[in-house]
Order: sequence, then structure tokens, then C-alpha cells
Amino acid sequence: MAAKVIFYDIETTGLSWYNDEILQLSIIDIEGNELFSHYIRPIKHLSWPGAYRVNHIGREMVEDCLAFADFKQVIQEIFDEAEMIVGYNNRYFDDRFLEHAGIRIDKEKSFDLMRYANK
Repeated sequence: MAAKVIFYDIETTGLSWYNDEILQLSIIDIEGNELFSHYIRPIKHLSWPGAYRVNHIGREMVEDCLAFADFKQVIQEIFDEAEMIVGYNNRYFDDRFLEHAGIRIDKEKSFDLMRYANK
């Protein structure tokens, strides 16, 4: 049975969706069940000192992991089957990284919590 509402977050090698890469993706359902949570080996980057200071994900943590392409089908199925996709700053950050990596995200199902923060 597919999760109706999912929450997700990524960690990356930097802030540029075009130049940087995803290091970690976690997806849970509304009940807190882990649907996907993996470190991901970047293909283009060997180091990311600026991002490391924020996310504490070092090269040694991801060098033996699978690349994003190896997870792409599973990730796409989770997003496709969800009725609502929730993130924080996902429309301007996470979604751009995921889309650049080949994941299609239905904007009609996407909900960005940052739009409602501090209101």
C-alpha cells in the first residue's frame, strides 16, 4: 500500500542544483515510517568542505554507497504513489536537485512548509 502523505529531505554537496549533488535522501510517511533513507555517492565531487560544515557528511561516509541512478526507480515510485509530498524549502531547493537527477515531481501534490513558517 502506497503512502498517502510523504515527507522528505535531502543533504547535498553544495547549494547549486546544477553543479552539486545529493549526498543523502530520507523519505518518511505521515506515521513516521521510513520509506527510504540512504547516503548517496556523488559522481562529480570528491570533496565538499562548505557543505560538510553544515551536514557533517564526509567522503568516507559515502564513498562505498550506491550512486543516485541506482536508487532512481525506487525514489520515483515513492513520489508517484504519494498523494501529498511535503518538504521544507522543497520547491526552491530539494525539488530542483531531485529534478536535475531525473525525478519527476507533480507540483500539484507538492507542499512546501517554508511558505508557512514565521507567519
